[in-house]
Amino acid sequence: MAAELTAVEHRAQDVEFIATCNWITWRARLPLRWPTPLGTPPSPKLAYRSRYVYLGCADLDDPASW
Repeated sequence: MAAELTAVEHRAQDVEFIATCNWITWRARLPLRWPTPLGTPPSPKLAYRSRYVYLGCADLDDPASW
């Protein structure tokens, strides 16, 4: 009886999954947008602790920086 594949092995054989999750596929879509559903009221907060600023993705092209 053949052993079942692990999740990692199964994903590695899924061509569509590999194409979807490929870094080159996602790089073209950066920065990711998180749209707000229509009708969502503005936040009552005037300020947030986090002041995220997208700095680009050039450093992600080098897997050693991950």
